[in-house]
Amino acid sequence: MKKIYSKADGVIVDDMLHFGYGHIDAARALLEDDAAYLDSAGYLAHLGTEVVLKSWHLHVFGQFEEGHKLQELYDKLKTHDNKNNLGTENEEFLKELDKLYLLRYPRKKEGPVEVGSDMLTIFDNFLESLWRNLPDEMIDIYNRIDPTKKGGRVLMQKKI
Repeated sequence: MKKIYSKADGVIVDDMLHFGYGHIDAARALLEDDAAYLDSAGYLAHLGTEVVLKSWHLHVFGQFEEGHKLQELYDKLKTHDNKNNLGTENEEFLKELDKLYLLRYPRKKEGPVEVGSDMLTIFDNFLESLWRNLPDEMIDIYNRIDPTKKGGRVLMQKKI
């Protein structure tokens, strides 16, 4: 049985959006950097998308289930409200993005998972569509996030 998370567990839409888009921004930076970071970029792209979709579940359903399948998360949102439509290309990309979860461990025996800097443009298009489909209340929540505070902490750089 999958664990179900809700506000009672201390998760809130604000934090989920902040963490999700933080992972997405990190993925984008790594995709633009060095090929050595592509696996990490792909995994973070998946993770960030997962957390954003789960924040959407939390907003709409008041909870989200443990699990990592992006397609299942999106399909449940689409079933709830058929106005949610990322578009054919972005829904196809979601299937590719779902595979990037496998980048968290080496896969010598199972075979490689393809990831490359060429996916950045497609990822950006996907993110734009995802943003356009988010409920207005979630966009308002995101726009009110204080970037210096995250998950109950104050973020700061220390001099080295």
